Amino acid sequence: MADNPAPETPTGVLAVTIRDKNALYASYMSFVAGGGLFIPTSRQVHLGDELILLLTLMDEAEKLPVAGKVVWITPRGSQNGKVAGVGVQFVD
Repeated sequence: MADNPAPETPTGVLAVTIRDKNALYASYMSFVAGGGLFIPTSRQVHLGDELILLLTLMDEAEKLPVAGKVVWITPRGSQNGKVAGVGVQFVD
């Protein structure tokens, strides 16, 4: 019998609501290859963790599942009053 490794699964799910275009533009991380979003959260994650974002955009009722990988972490208590959160790179 051959061992079949378990497929890689995301480590978690984050529900994200972006209420207007200004908030979307402010959270978009254009310098990340393939694009990404900065998500304010105090959730404990690690670089490289895979996540599913349940993304609600503006007035849409539907939540869009978006696969991503943590590429940036701003911890709680960061200098200059920066908001704690994570940068999530979009993945296929």
